Order: sequence, then structure tokens, then C-alpha cells
Amino acid sequence: MSVAELHQANHPWSSIDSYPPHTHSDKPVSRDDYDASIPIWERAENGEQSIFESYNPINDAERLRDLEHLPSEQKDYYICENVISYLEEFVGEIPVKKLAGILQNDGNFTMLGVNVTDMYERSAHVAGKGSREDMEKRGLDLIMDQLNQGANRAFWISPPKLADYGFVFSFVADPYDEKLQGRPIRELLLRYDEESHSVEQSTRMYHAIQQQVSPDLPVVADPLLDYGDFLAHPIIYHTQDENDASFLFDAVGISANEAERSEVFRKTILPEITPLLHRYSALIQEMSQLDLQNESEQVRHLKEEAHLMIGAMFNIARAVRRLTNEHHTNEQQYHRDRELLLTFGSQFQSREMMMLAASTAFRRESLTITGGSNCLVTQQIGRNEEEVLSRVTDWFSVGASVQMFGLEKASTCGLRGCRIRSPHFHCPSKNKGGCGGAIPSGKGIRRCPHCGLDKDDYLGEKCD
Repeated sequence: MSVAELHQANHPWSSIDSYPPHTHSDKPVSRDDYDASIPIWERAENGEQSIFESYNPINDAERLRDLEHLPSEQKDYYICENVISYLEEFVGEIPVKKLAGILQNDGNFTMLGVNVTDMYERSAHVAGKGSREDMEKRGLDLIMDQLNQGANRAFWISPPKLADYGFVFSFVADPYDEKLQGRPIRELLLRYDEESHSVEQSTRMYHAIQQQVSPDLPVVADPLLDYGDFLAHPIIYHTQDENDASFLFDAVGISANEAERSEVFRKTILPEITPLLHRYSALIQEMSQLDLQNESEQVRHLKEEAHLMIGAMFNIARAVRRLTNEHHTNEQQYHRDRELLLTFGSQFQSREMMMLAASTAFRRESLTITGGSNCLVTQQIGRNEEEVLSRVTDWFSVGASVQMFGLEKASTCGLRGCRIRSPHFHCPSKNKGGCGGAIPSGKGIRRCPHCGLDKDDYLGEKCD
């Protein structure tokens, strides 16, 4: 059953609809595509925008071509991680920075198919024995070895190097995945304040973690004198409690509630969205093999179904979040959310049943987010991991690159409220002859892809 057939079966479909009567078009256009087509200066004052401005399946398909070296199972993993991260950020409102990778059977840790363990090895070799990079390599080897032997959590403290802050790297390992031939790993980056060349706060934190997660075990590094003692002695353990790290998040300035939701939110929504998530991944992998510039009937149908899956997962995640909120006081909304989730959480008997359930979730509520900004994050598969890997050189270690990523702010352009993290600039506003849209930096783009304004034709102030 196609999305078009679903549209006919379920008419009126309030979330996917044709253009309004005053707009002329020869073919139906989804409500979300129509909303996205409205110039930003004509949109509502509250900054409410379609989710498809920040999450576009076509972008996923194009990005997947850059990851063609990955096997299908790993493509599926990174596509799913990208969607989950988007839901965590825009539905769960979880601020923690995170990297995704795979711990392979041979003990190597990879991101996007790149052997990160080898990169740590090279950095340690260049810096020499006893260097900070050497200590980082020792610590990573210990973490990966213990995770391969059954542990599923690790805390790794990196005291200040040059500035007045350090980092705690929190590793979370999921069960072994036969398809991936390894364990999915999430690395959460948590910054804490401490004076440069001091380890007093780092020491207090280390002992607090040790006492909390493994009070019966002896302290493996005592006394803790310098960065090497911390980096070479991560705290590694096994737990079934997703809330076990909440005390640490409080210590580094993130509320326990936010910390718990990072893992609890994920584990709560996954049973509800897994069939849709893997269907979306299959759609993206199929689209990545087609000519996306010349939109054929096949591409259009795949794109519509991908929109359906994303929209359905977004509304399911909203329902899950409300139901897990202790302050859920709207009884009518509570029963509506419960009713929606009864449809999910189990295997569908057929694709048609999954599509019908997805369409119900899609149209349950408006697929918009209120960002208070003209500029939203454009989600990209493996963006965080690529930002880290691309910085690593003989003079810049993996550890330093990860910390640089952890320090980056949500905005790189200086525009108030802008949430795009990748380097970019903005087209001049409408009253200056442009549209205000975001344009990637460093790519030699001279013509705005949104409104067509050319730099050579612009007579006002510089726009980059």
C-alpha cells in the first residue's frame, strides 16, 4: 500500500494534505512540504516550523552515499542512531553531546568504519611513552577490553590540560549485535569546571564515582596525582540501572532528570518505534541508490513513505515523553497517548497494517517544533563522529579532537537563536534583497540555494 493509497483510504488526512485552494498546483503536495515552502519571514511569530526543515530524508539518502564503504548493517545502525538522536534533541530536549561507534570482536573501536583504536595508537606513538596520548591509549584499551568481557559502563576522567575545565567520558555499551558483529557503543561527553593544573575536583569526582558504582572494589589508582593516573585508570563496571549515572551528571552541571532521560528515553521509545525505524532505514538505503536530482515517481513514493515514518516516530516519541512525565495532568491527553501506543510495541502482521498505524500516529498532532529561531539544525548521519575524526592529525590526538567537539556551542554563526552546529552563514534578510536562509561555509557557494541571490549582484553589506 502506497502513501497515496493510504491518503485515499484515510481521507481526510489532516497532516498530509494538498495546497490550500488559493495556491495553484498540478499535483498534491504534503502539508509539511507546503509549510516548509513558506518563506521564513512570512511564518508565524512564534517560530513554529515543520520538522522536515531540520530532518529531510533526501539529505539522509545523499549523505549515505558518502558512507558507501560501510556494510548494510552498519548503515542501518548509523541511520537509526541519527533518528534517535534527533528525537532525543527535539522531543526529549536532552542536551548531552554524544558519539556512536561499534566495539568489534577483535577489540577495535570503530566510528563510521574508521578504526579509532588505531588512531589512538598512532597519536600515542607520535607523542611518545608516558605522554598524555600514551595514557589515553592505555585507558581506551582497558575500557574496550573490559566491555568485551561483559562490562557495559565506563567512566573516564580527563583532567584539565591547558584551560580551566576537564571532561568525563561516559561509555554505554548495548548487548552484542550479531548483524553488526560487535557491541553498539555510545560515548557521552560531560564537561566540568576545574582550575588548570589542578586535579582536586577530578579526584573528588573519581572517588564519588567509585563509591557509587563499585563500593566493594579497591580504588585502582591511589593516590591520584596527575592526568596520567586518571586517564590510565577508567572506572568500568556492569549495571542494569539506567539511572546509575544521575549523581555524576549533577556533579558536572546537568540535572539528574536530563541524565536519566538520555538512556531511559531511548529505551522507552525503542520498543514502540523499532519497526518504523528499520523501515525508514530500508527506504533511505534504497533512495541512496537512485537519482535524487531528477525526482522520479519511485523517488517521490519513497520520499513520501520516509516522511510518514519520521512523522509517525516523532509523534510516538511525544506520546512516550508525556506518559513518562510524572506531571502528566491532562487526563484526556493521557488516554489519547495510551491509545496510540497500544498500536505499537509489537510486530505488525503485514506492511499494510504498519502503514495504517504509522498514518494514525503521523496525523495525531501537528508535526512542528517551536525553536524561536529562523535557523534549525539540519540533521546529518554521522555528523558528530565525522567532526571528531576529521580533526585528528599527527599533531592533534583523538582525545583532543573529542574534547574540542565537546566544547563546541550549538551555534557557529552568531545569529541569536540559531541552532545549526555546522559552519555556515546566512543569506541577507528579505528587506536587504535575500531570504535569511542558512548556507554552508567553506564550499565556495556564491548563489543562495534558497532564493538564488548571487554575491556579485548583492550591493549591501557582506553576507558571509
